[in-house]
Amino acid sequence: MSVDAVLDTNVLLYAASKAPADHAKAEIALHLVGALNFGVPLQVLQEFLHNSRVKARLAIEADWLRQYYNRIYPLQTQAVAIP
Repeated sequence: MSVDAVLDTNVLLYAASKAPADHAKAEIALHLVGALNFGVPLQVLQEFLHNSRVKARLAIEADWLRQYYNRIYPLQTQAVAIP
């Protein structure tokens, strides 16, 4: 499997953020998530899930997070060669 980019935790957090202060960054993050053929390391997913729950200012709802987790958890993981 080949990807064009590897996204970090902050991109995912801004893409999910509902905080008004993050609006401009959220738009950019959502564009990246929608436009790129990207990969996300497992550690980044774990950091995203953790930080989205403990950073209340992001206003990420628990139900949304649960649905997101249930959607990505069963996905088959694949190793990506990094040159």
